[in-house]
Amino acid sequence: MRIIIYDYTFSDFDKAEQIMYELRKRKKLPDFKLDMVEGDLYFNTGKYYRALKLYKRALENDSVRLDDNRFMEQIHRMNSCYDCLHNETRKAQYVDILLKKAEQCGDKAMQSVALFNMGKMLYCQGNKEKGYEYMQRAADLMEQTDYKYKYDNLRYNYNTLLVFQELDRRNEDGLRTLEALQKIVAKETGSETPMAGLSDKEKKAMYAHYAVVLSRLGRLKEAAEYYQKFMGTAEDYDRDNYLIMPYLFDRRMYDEVIRMNSAREKILAEQGDTVTYHMTTIKKSLGQAYEEKGDYRTATRYFKELAVLRDSVKSWEQNSAALELAALYETHEKDLMLQQQAADACVRNIGLSLAGCIILLLIVFLWFIIRHSRIIGSKNMAMVHTIEDLLAYKEEFERVRE
Repeated sequence: MRIIIYDYTFSDFDKAEQIMYELRKRKKLPDFKLDMVEGDLYFNTGKYYRALKLYKRALENDSVRLDDNRFMEQIHRMNSCYDCLHNETRKAQYVDILLKKAEQCGDKAMQSVALFNMGKMLYCQGNKEKGYEYMQRAADLMEQTDYKYKYDNLRYNYNTLLVFQELDRRNEDGLRTLEALQKIVAKETGSETPMAGLSDKEKKAMYAHYAVVLSRLGRLKEAAEYYQKFMGTAEDYDRDNYLIMPYLFDRRMYDEVIRMNSAREKILAEQGDTVTYHMTTIKKSLGQAYEEKGDYRTATRYFKELAVLRDSVKSWEQNSAALELAALYETHEKDLMLQQQAADACVRNIGLSLAGCIILLLIVFLWFIIRHSRIIGSKNMAMVHTIEDLLAYKEEFERVRE
């Protein structure tokens, strides 16, 4: 079923949210599907905690929990949320669950997803070479599948690799990754749910990466061309503008850094979306840009705001973790209650079965006794008749003999 919400996820979020409300109101889909779709809407627009709440509820539904494919898809979604929320502990737990289930089911696509997440964790823990090895292995494995979201996953894999390669200035590796990305940047399997603007969004990210990598390889003219392509879509999907920042800093285009980030900072403030990692990236870029321009007072202000914001984000994460732990405790209590009820029902069923067997045995035993009594009675009657006949014959014989 084609769900219109995905059409408007990037192009008109308010309309997508309104359609979601109508779907719930009219109950057009099963509850677990509604939770998954609404979770996707929030995840794709950076509202990860709201998405996570819905994904968890979908995962608890029997239609998902007891179906291997749906279960793995939902664990995939949970991994993505914990990844974006930088919750490495919970992410590691779900990656382990996904990998074991994928290996059990022989699902290469889900194995690829789990391996890529393992690679990211290894990289972030400082084991960069092993991390790159796992991430590349995962991308190669995904290439071999016919998974319906194959190209969505590959685009994510290559874009993530590019971010790390740019951080480490592995420019030659980055160029090879870009060549692989360019081949699939707008490719589809035909099974994906249409999302208006997704292709342009992915191309914009690719242009930014090309500008950064080519500039660092000394191919400044080509890099500038890609930068112009990027700027042609800069007003659209401005959430991804952070990808061009390395190029702007390398080229000392500090005013452009300030212009882009100030505009994005204002939008997030108007939306009340200020305590996020996205905002920390903006504050950091603004502080660095003003510092490079020699405006140390403004730079200091942004660095101070960045320090406060990081503390706020950390506190928010701790509170969210506490709420999550409470929710998990409630779920655990519910599971224990269900297990106790199941155990009670099992004992009751065993008792009923045992009582039924005893009653059945008693009925069989009673029937056997009645049948045996009837057989004995019948034999006794036959014997009586035989004796009576013999006595009659004896009397007749005696009478004849006399």
